[in-house]
Amino acid sequence: MTNTNPRVFVLILSYNGIHLLDECISSYLSNDYANYELVVIDNGSSDGSKDYIERKWSNVFVLRTNVNLGYSGGMNFGLDFAFHERNADFALVTNNDVLVDKGLIKALVNTASNYDNVGFVTGNVYFYAKKNVFQTFGKNSDSIFL
Repeated sequence: MTNTNPRVFVLILSYNGIHLLDECISSYLSNDYANYELVVIDNGSSDGSKDYIERKWSNVFVLRTNVNLGYSGGMNFGLDFAFHERNADFALVTNNDVLVDKGLIKALVNTASNYDNVGFVTGNVYFYAKKNVFQTFGKNSDSIFL
């Protein structure tokens, strides 16, 4: 990729997760990458998430579905928005129960931009309750067998 500062859309899928949004959104907003937009996909919630987000964060876009489309339907709704309506260079697909390091977006963009044959990148994932214990971590595609 030739763009030195690719535009990233962080897509947070949420369904009735108002109780998770403060930590999640705050952790993404503290990122040190300059060219990103934070989008919460409110997947048909009935807990007031959309209004809550719009009142609390003017710099977070809420994309709402009328009904719960499930994980893949909700995320595809967000991906379509990011790439077809906003011309994103990259999308970071995530959930509302995630907290991130302030350098996450920059690290993922650097990795994805430095390799021509990369389809997706991921970072290490730690357990929420045990912040120093790995839940999963990235894999080299050479070690994945289909």
